[in-house]
Amino acid sequence: MKLSKLASNICYFFLKSNYPKIIICSSGRSGSTMLFKAVTDGIIVNKFGQTNLKLFGRKIRQLISTFIREFSQINDSNFLVYKSHAPFSLDGKIDLTNCLILFVYCDPLDAAISVEEVVKKRGIEWFYEHQKNLYGKGSYEDLFTKDILNYENTIKSWLDVNEENILCIDYIDLWKNENIISNFLGFKVSLAQKFERTAKNNKRKVNHDLFEHLKKKKNYLKRNYLSSHNVER
Repeated sequence: MKLSKLASNICYFFLKSNYPKIIICSSGRSGSTMLFKAVTDGIIVNKFGQTNLKLFGRKIRQLISTFIREFSQINDSNFLVYKSHAPFSLDGKIDLTNCLILFVYCDPLDAAISVEEVVKKRGIEWFYEHQKNLYGKGSYEDLFTKDILNYENTIKSWLDVNEENILCIDYIDLWKNENIISNFLGFKVSLAQKFERTAKNNKRKVNHDLFEHLKKKKNYLKRNYLSSHNVER
């Protein structure tokens, strides 16, 4: 067994009696990385204190958190915090009984614009890896004309989910629900400062009918999600 895996297993068995497995899910480019880090740091601060976050927080993050492409990967995985872009699915092979799930989503056009900005910085290979994680299909050239990020299917997969161990929040509502998130998880979560997104390219060709359709799906989820957590919207 590799040393890093052994260390991760030790951390998990040391902490698992205090914390459930936590899965941060998202529709893509909706603040999940920020939330993932905030939740992981929340565990570290809750268990070891703020000073220890500064001293060895980065290493502890690596040992207790990971990315998964599909939910079934948590079955035999000894991490506490997971990040995933997979649509919600229960196929009988996944036990989420002792898990808490946070699904964060955002405006579909904002997500596409964010993808465009990241591609400018990191290149097209990043896009196709991101698209794969979203279970999407299609050419990057269709980013603003087709649903190549699988947004609609992802939103649809969460529409009828109302279990008490699942909390769905719109990206724009994260900060005013910081206390709700903390109470849901059982420890304080401090979110990073909100980053205001701006559209830098007004000349892009956008299929507005498509994005209005996708936005309606998002708003339907936001209106009809049966939450017992008193999410402020």
